Amino acid sequence: AYLALPDPTRAEITIRDGLALVAGKRDIKNESVLTGQLAIALMRRGDLPSAQHYAEMALNLDREAYGNDDPHIVASLNILGQVLFEEGDFRKALARSEEALKISERGDAKTVTVAMLSNNVGQILKEQSQWDAALHYTEQALVIVETLYGPNNPKAAVYANNIGTILADKDDLRGALRFIQRALRIDEGVYGTDHPEVATDCQNVAYIYKQEGRFKLALTYAERSLSIDVKVYGLDHPRVAIDDDNVGTLFLDLRNLEKALHYTSRALDIDEKIYGRDSVQVAKPATNLGLTLKAKGDLDGALSYLERA
Repeated sequence: AYLALPDPTRAEITIRDGLALVAGKRDIKNESVLTGQLAIALMRRGDLPSAQHYAEMALNLDREAYGNDDPHIVASLNILGQVLFEEGDFRKALARSEEALKISERGDAKTVTVAMLSNNVGQILKEQSQWDAALHYTEQALVIVETLYGPNNPKAAVYANNIGTILADKDDLRGALRFIQRALRIDEGVYGTDHPEVATDCQNVAYIYKQEGRFKLALTYAERSLSIDVKVYGLDHPRVAIDDDNVGTLFLDLRNLEKALHYTSRALDIDEKIYGRDSVQVAKPATNLGLTLKAKGDLDGALSYLERA
């Protein structure tokens, strides 16, 4: 219930209040649950070192309460794996996630938990460029949720999308497009046509078409993603900035330089408002705006933005 709070800082305060109530009572099991929730709240807030500290504490409490091979420790293993993944420590993240998966598979190997953990392992392996192994685990996740819930459930869309991105990394663009378009069809059926999940799917389809050099098709999906995100979030939102940048670079590919300039400029304006002029978050739109100005022949203007990036 704590993590349902939209503000991670408020969730953190509420969870700490709960921890204070169980402090000194040797209520290890409840203390472990609350400590794990605190780690998640801190991760959502971006305080990864503190999140790792509490995730490790939760795991130690669970090991004390249940031992090293009990299914009850799977949740804290998974939380620690997520935090380590966000920190970029993929080796340790993989070890914790594989341990959680191994314990879960000792029971029923066809559960939603096993699917989730298989997908997590696949995502870590993807970051390590171990694409065949990543594909194996993510396909396993997809098979499980299809068996449990049928082929048209939201989790199937998530895992199909992840398979698509792995195939794209393997340069199997045709296979990637097949899975990502499948995710799009599922999400449209579940959420309707104007939902953030659908926008994400459209971004992914646009990316594949762009990689294939099919810029007009890519633009169709990128503009659809932008339209959805503007409806959902308004103009001044990080997702809209990403969409603007994607649309702008596609217009640059198509040599429509005025529209490229419009969208890349807007992307940079949004990110500067949100993150500040000197944030690393503005590097990508600044680069693309510089490249657009270069293509227009404004070399001085181009250089001013490329030097910022």
